[in-house]
Amino acid sequence: FIPNESAYRDRLIDSTEARTVTYGVEDGSEIHAIDPRVLNNGCFGFVLDTPIGKSPVSLRVPGLHQVQAATAAAAVGVSAGLDLEEIVEGVQSFVGLPGRCEIKELEGGVTIIADHYNANPVSMAAAQRLLESFLERRRVMVVGEMWDLGERSVDYHQQVGERIGSGNIDYLIAVGPKTRDLIAAAKEVGFSQDRIRWYETTDQACEHVEKELKPGDVVLVKGSRGMRLEKVIDALQEGEGNLRRTGGM
Repeated sequence: FIPNESAYRDRLIDSTEARTVTYGVEDGSEIHAIDPRVLNNGCFGFVLDTPIGKSPVSLRVPGLHQVQAATAAAAVGVSAGLDLEEIVEGVQSFVGLPGRCEIKELEGGVTIIADHYNANPVSMAAAQRLLESFLERRRVMVVGEMWDLGERSVDYHQQVGERIGSGNIDYLIAVGPKTRDLIAAAKEVGFSQDRIRWYETTDQACEHVEKELKPGDVVLVKGSRGMRLEKVIDALQEGEGNLRRTGGM
């Protein structure tokens, strides 16, 4: 099973005598997601096109990367001999795992995308794209350090900062000493200081983050597991009544 968008697709196909199946969102995939569109809360709908037929699909997990995952699952299902109805039921029933692009709604009108289980440059980019899909709301990114990146740690934090600074993020809250490099890179590409807050520790962020938010905000919380950013989410949930009453900032 090979993602059709992979730069290594042809090499992988040519390197094996086994039967291959391609999947993805690009034309030409054997299992193809046609016209993926955001429905609500960052979840996507699309038409699943397979050799055994087509069917509309509405996912219950947010992010365009989940469309790719759904086509991979469908490819396995087709190859295993499942019928189209069974495949669609399977991909539509998946609700994700705690701490991995989990949507939480607060009473104060704030939507949290809890993606704090872990982080690396690739997953940071995917999570940012998800946050940016909320077009009509203020998009806040709470970013913790990425750990275990070796000697390229500074480079990778800078890359994430450049992407944030040049993207469609409205407000940045960064946590941890390593995120200083991320902030510097974001500012270099035009992200203004008045849209940035930095905290040295997660506990410090917990004390102040509620004051940085407004009703209607969408807040992505993303960082390596060791940062314990779920504590930030807990703090917001404990103070959600204050958000509703005061309107945040």
